[in-house]
Amino acid sequence: MKKRGLLTVVFAFVCVLVLCGFESDRDFEISAGEDYFYCYSDGSYMDVTNRLNEIYNDVNKQNKAAVYDASKLKTFFKEYDIQFFAVNKNDASQIRVAVYSDETSEQIDDLSRKSDSRVEKFARNLTGGSSLDYGIYERDARKYIVLKGEEKDAGGSYFVTQFITVYNGKVFNISFFNNSGMTDKEYKILDTFEIKEASFPTKQPVIIVIFLAVGIALLTCLIIFMIWGLVHKKEKPGIETDLQQEADLDETDGDIPETEKISSNKT
Repeated sequence: MKKRGLLTVVFAFVCVLVLCGFESDRDFEISAGEDYFYCYSDGSYMDVTNRLNEIYNDVNKQNKAAVYDASKLKTFFKEYDIQFFAVNKNDASQIRVAVYSDETSEQIDDLSRKSDSRVEKFARNLTGGSSLDYGIYERDARKYIVLKGEEKDAGGSYFVTQFITVYNGKVFNISFFNNSGMTDKEYKILDTFEIKEASFPTKQPVIIVIFLAVGIALLTCLIIFMIWGLVHKKEKPGIETDLQQEADLDETDGDIPETEKISSNKT
């Protein structure tokens, strides 16, 4: 009984791990496709760093070195709030998704619900008076501020197109780095970007989430015990019936009929 109870508890917690998804807490989903090596901030960086080093060595043929490693990339992610990074397998194109929040984003809450004039005001604040071009892009009822410019890094120069939106008080910046600007392929990748609808308010106390997880575990245990009890009850009558039949047979074998006793004595 104790062993079955222990196995039940273990099974219940496994169910909780699966159902509650103690997986990485990501706010979005995006698919870069087969042309890219990619990684999340909480995943493995190996393929991405290997590809970045290849690009660097192609540009700096006189000074080849492994300038990128997991530690440096992790620091880079933390510094720029990057949660997703992809680099093309055939050229130096990159995709970055940064997520962060500040006082302004918390005030805006959801950019898609704001008027175009309010969106443009936020866009001007983002450019900070620089010469960056900006515009408004809408897709599936979600508004993005589009910023265009150029950047350089160890791998070379890039044309950068940033799509910035705000949802639930968080800024989501999807940036495309390439040599020619946005193409149909990049727009198709942008179409795969989806912000996950939060199951709980973002400022929900952690203790409530813990209580919910424990509650689900206890409920799972209860359901399993009930099912086990029903199965056990169905099996029990059959066992008792078999034992009763065996007992009846033993009693029958012990009682010899009177006629058989007499005939036995005569012999």
